[in-house]
Amino acid sequence: MKCFIVTPIGPDDSTIRRAAEGVIDAVIVPVLTKELGFKEQNILVAHRMPNPGSINRQVISLILDADLVIANLTGLNPNVMYELAVRHAVRKPVVQICEKDTRLPFDIAEERTIKYTNDIAGVIDLQNKVKDMVCQALGESEPDNPIYRVIQSNIIQQAPIADADKYLANRLERIEDLLFSMARTSGKKSNYVKNEPYIYHYNIYIQVIKWGPDDLQTFLSSLAPTWTEFTVSSSILNEKEMMTINMTTSLDSGMLKSSLHKLEKEGLIKVIDLKEYAMA
Repeated sequence: MKCFIVTPIGPDDSTIRRAAEGVIDAVIVPVLTKELGFKEQNILVAHRMPNPGSINRQVISLILDADLVIANLTGLNPNVMYELAVRHAVRKPVVQICEKDTRLPFDIAEERTIKYTNDIAGVIDLQNKVKDMVCQALGESEPDNPIYRVIQSNIIQQAPIADADKYLANRLERIEDLLFSMARTSGKKSNYVKNEPYIYHYNIYIQVIKWGPDDLQTFLSSLAPTWTEFTVSSSILNEKEMMTINMTTSLDSGMLKSSLHKLEKEGLIKVIDLKEYAMA
């Protein structure tokens, strides 16, 4: 079996990198190899992959195909959150972990997540919990997650599955490339923390009419000074592409609605729903 580890990375020798490496080497690898029969060469993480070529494509391929994904949500790294959403979209086993002081976003706050303390005693406790949750995840015939709860409620009607999966995978890969590019060029930190006096969280549900990934980049760029977290997921509803955007920003709803209304007037999107959650 193959396991892919989704984790914040950070620069070499940074606190983020040292903490991430510690969890991988002291907890995940020993548990999977010594307790659960995984081969070490089949436990993969992006920053340790030696193969040449597009790292983005390799990561997406592993997220889609690996038997197991373990996601470290500590710091709410936007790349980690995006990759978790992709894994949820294919409904395959995933185990979520994070340090105890991590405040998870509302849409995954109720999902099973192992919270741990980053010390020696915490390592021992985390080893036991990871083993138990991996066994549970691999034993589930129908893994549960927020995306598939919507599907089971018949809110989303799938298009022919092979075509829909291929189309959405291509779209998500393009969007991922753009988000990585924007993060590099904007100089935002990986955890996107700002000291705003008051921020809002928005959940935006739209129908895509002719809004491509480049249009998404333009939209993000126009809001770049205000948003601190951003995730995107896509689905098919009655043969129409739908997109869910989760955004944390200092932008008030009036200004955000004005930006979205402009896109509607240009015939690019149709806003189906917009929910606002104030965050002090």
